[in-house]
Amino acid sequence: VASNDSNDHYLYLYLSGNSNSITTKQTGASKFNESNINGNSNNITNLQSGTGSKTLFESVTGNNNTITTDQRDSGQDYLDIKLTGSGHTVNATQTGSGNHAATIDLTNAGGAASVNLTQSGSISQTYSIQQSCVTPTGCSVTVTQP
Repeated sequence: VASNDSNDHYLYLYLSGNSNSITTKQTGASKFNESNINGNSNNITNLQSGTGSKTLFESVTGNNNTITTDQRDSGQDYLDIKLTGSGHTVNATQTGSGNHAATIDLTNAGGAASVNLTQSGSISQTYSIQQSCVTPTGCSVTVTQP
């Protein structure tokens, strides 16, 4: 336990599959992370830190997906990610004192999707995407909410 760690953390992780790489870090106070990963060769990195409460849900069904999340600072951040199918990439960053919230729901219906999301600053930001990618070369979106 780090000197700035106030505990009150919750982590539930369910894995089914092979060769998955999972990294998680929770420091500060009031962090919640619930992951459900079913598939092979998924790469998941979750960082939650700072004084504000952080909530992260993930659900991955498929192979070769990459999720990188970074929730930090004093804002109360919420992130809900659901990936269905293979090959998706999500990079989501929530920083600052604003209370940021995002939901990301991606389905591979012929192509993998990529989302790069940055929510920062003192003004609370909200973003939601539900995408079923049918393009064989993939779908991509970048969102910055300063």
